[in-house]
Amino acid sequence: MTEPYPPSEDTFLVEDVLRGLRLGGLVADVGCSTGYLTRVLAETASDVIGIDINPEALEQARENLRPVYGKIHLVNAQGLPFRGNTLDAVVSNPPYLPRDEDFHDPSLHGGPTGVEVGLEVLEQAAGVVKHGGTAVVTASSLSDVRGLLEGAGALGFSVEGVSGLKLFFEEVLCFKFTKR
Repeated sequence: MTEPYPPSEDTFLVEDVLRGLRLGGLVADVGCSTGYLTRVLAETASDVIGIDINPEALEQARENLRPVYGKIHLVNAQGLPFRGNTLDAVVSNPPYLPRDEDFHDPSLHGGPTGVEVGLEVLEQAAGVVKHGGTAVVTASSLSDVRGLLEGAGALGFSVEGVSGLKLFFEEVLCFKFTKR
């Protein structure tokens, strides 16, 4: 198991997007790690479910989120283990870099083209997000962004907005999708 992903520039980009969206209702944070974005979501959502596969990350999230217990629930799982059409929104800052043959870090590399993990989140979100609901997912300009957008469209999402952050060698993109 890798170390929990610490809040970084991409996390802060997503935070800015979430503060602008002010998502309400029942929201899931997929890959919540230590709970930074989960706490941001708790400011406007009625209930937030933080999901991560890494038990160490969830233990840190429990400590970090103690002041907002009651509206935050943490789940050790992979993906979105919910009934259909139950969530108002899904948020994920998944690994988004393309596979690197010389170095692999599952918290950074999202598959051969970099968007496979993001597409998996969107595929699961398509089944559990209500009509008109939101999915927020990040990607890198180094990954197959076109493939992510085409995949989202095929899953019944339309792109409603994008924010970007230029870094040294890439631009991190945060997409807001709406379920049609």
